[in-house]
Amino acid sequence: MEDAFSHDGRRVVAYWHNWNSASVSYLPLEKVPAAVNTLIVAFALPENEISGRMVFAPEKITKEEFKLQVQQMQKRGVDVLISVGGGKHPLELNKSWMKTNFVSSLQNIIDEYGFDGVDINLEGASKVLDEGDVDFRNPTTEKILNMIAVVKMLDAHYGEDFLISVAPETQFVVNGYHRYGKEYGGYLPFLDALREEIDFVQMQYYNSGSQYVYTGETLAEGGVIVEQGTPDFVVGLAEMLIMGFPVGRDPDQYFEGLGEDKVVIGLPAMDIASSGGALEPEALRQAMVYLMTGQATYESALTLRKPEGYPGVKGLMTWSLNWDASTEGGREAYTFVNTARTLLRELVPLK
Repeated sequence: MEDAFSHDGRRVVAYWHNWNSASVSYLPLEKVPAAVNTLIVAFALPENEISGRMVFAPEKITKEEFKLQVQQMQKRGVDVLISVGGGKHPLELNKSWMKTNFVSSLQNIIDEYGFDGVDINLEGASKVLDEGDVDFRNPTTEKILNMIAVVKMLDAHYGEDFLISVAPETQFVVNGYHRYGKEYGGYLPFLDALREEIDFVQMQYYNSGSQYVYTGETLAEGGVIVEQGTPDFVVGLAEMLIMGFPVGRDPDQYFEGLGEDKVVIGLPAMDIASSGGALEPEALRQAMVYLMTGQATYESALTLRKPEGYPGVKGLMTWSLNWDASTEGGREAYTFVNTARTLLRELVPLK
């Protein structure tokens, strides 16, 4: 099989389901296309609600078969990460002793299967802040502090070659611009404290609804409103991650941007895979061309804060490869990842 896409450090990231369901079929790892150079296995799950321990086992094949397939992916140049959590499995490390259980159990999983890194995909209650926790630079919510600590422990244990990615929902990141506290902005203290440890942030530009975009101008009106499933949604929210924004619209509480090279754009392969947000190939092209070159090829409500755009954007992610393999409605299999590879090749010319 062809080696994985490799281009100037950019990533085409795809989640892979460790299960079979009526809505989407199981995809053998040997069918991962060459467009993908970063595969994220979904999911390592909490053992229960109170221990902090994580568990994982392949559901459709034996452990030995799965380990061999992971090794084959890696030989092709694919980084294979294990994702923690998922939408239906919140994880709250509410007690200090849960940190040890989390780290030891996750290290056992990583070592047994030879994963190249970990993806933090905590949703729902996992990132809801305690009452009165209103300073993202100095969080007081125990589960947030403990998650920061365990990521630092994993990074220290495995070293610089170990990959750490984060896949937050918009509500827990950019929604912290319009308001901060409780269920809004809860990933911001995590991202702020782990700037050095995190390799890339692949926020979910879906399952979101409309969002305010901070444009760098007046704060009084809240900013421009963008709708998911549009190029402006991708461009506006990506720029907020890259350049930063005032948290709770307070200029004294400014979340410094993560920079271009830590931002991966996360989108569903098709609308049926999420609650909206998917972009057809042409709309995805419009979004990435504007974001990476500063040249809008569609009528946009946004003016980039950096007129020349952000050519260093790290890449694109999809939920999920299983959905992208679908030919439902006459679509071509792997439309998203092949489009992503083509775009990155065109927008970041070979040196």
